[in-house]
Amino acid sequence: MTKDPKDQLNGPGKGESVPPIRIDEIGFGSASPSVQSDSFEPIPSTLEENSNESIGSFQGSIQEKIAQEVERKRREGAFPPSFERRLKDSFERLIPQGGGTSREDFWSLFRSTDRAAFMDIDVPIASNTPGVSKVKKFIRSLTAWYLNYLLQQITNFTANLMQLIAAFDLRIKSLEDRIPFPSESIGRSPAMPVSEKTAKFVSDLLANSPGRLIITCCTASNILSSLTESGADVYGVDTDETVLDQLQQSGLDVRLSSTLDELENVRDGSLYCVLLQGSYELESLGKIRRILKSAARAVEVGGKIVLITHLPDFKLNDKESKIAIDLAPGHLLHTETWEELLSCVTPKLLTKSEQSVKNLSECVIIAEKVSDQQGSAS
Repeated sequence: MTKDPKDQLNGPGKGESVPPIRIDEIGFGSASPSVQSDSFEPIPSTLEENSNESIGSFQGSIQEKIAQEVERKRREGAFPPSFERRLKDSFERLIPQGGGTSREDFWSLFRSTDRAAFMDIDVPIASNTPGVSKVKKFIRSLTAWYLNYLLQQITNFTANLMQLIAAFDLRIKSLEDRIPFPSESIGRSPAMPVSEKTAKFVSDLLANSPGRLIITCCTASNILSSLTESGADVYGVDTDETVLDQLQQSGLDVRLSSTLDELENVRDGSLYCVLLQGSYELESLGKIRRILKSAARAVEVGGKIVLITHLPDFKLNDKESKIAIDLAPGHLLHTETWEELLSCVTPKLLTKSEQSVKNLSECVIIAEKVSDQQGSAS
């Protein structure tokens, strides 16, 4: 007959004897009969370490299963990039007023804060209890002189603070007027084209990569499809959802994201290679540094950052590309400048330029991430 667990917790029944339990057998410590019950040996730290290791391995396995399921869904086309774009736009429309980053949101929050800055010490004294309203009125008249003195100082401070915020906004607006926002940029963002020779050279270089690869602005070349056919663990990111839908339907792993957003969201050391191509060359210097720094953080030790760059004398013939290049935040840089930027971002990169590509307007720069000891030695 099975015993009720409650009976086991409440203690032995009549005629039953409970065998003595030794604490050292349970594993919580050990006690000697000659010492008091509060003198236990500490719990071995190995138990805590083993527990942390088991929890970490369990979390890692769950994350791996989630990543595999998400990748499978993406390959099946369950979440096309155009759907992700519409979903993102829907979420942005649901952001409460004042919670965004536009000028309208700022001024809505500014006006709300300005109204909240007004304070009134004339507190209500009404009450349903007889006599309480007279007591409240007496307390209010008794403390009015004190509260008025504090309120005058607080009001002066908040008024000056709101004027200071307004002055800051005017100065920031003057800077924003000089540099257009991405949504207000004139023309399209040119995806700097990659020649077939350069694309083949890079594809052959990364075909046998032992880890995961990411290709930015993947619509600028056919490197993504070439590496996928070779069996490499690779995916691409871009902001053109129309082309990404077509690439996903052909079985390629693509994501709707900008270069910087994707690299900033990747786990440290989770990639073997980051291939930078496309319009990143024409970003502002500050954004380029953030892209390179994020790429160096995302790449594992022994991994690579590969840059496909165009020399300053490179020209595009179509009208829209000419306009976009002229109005871009940045401009094309020389190979030596790219190498200098890589060394400034982190000393843990060993760079070299490949001139085997028979094209004077393009250059492939390969930076390998080394360990701390190698970086300090170099």
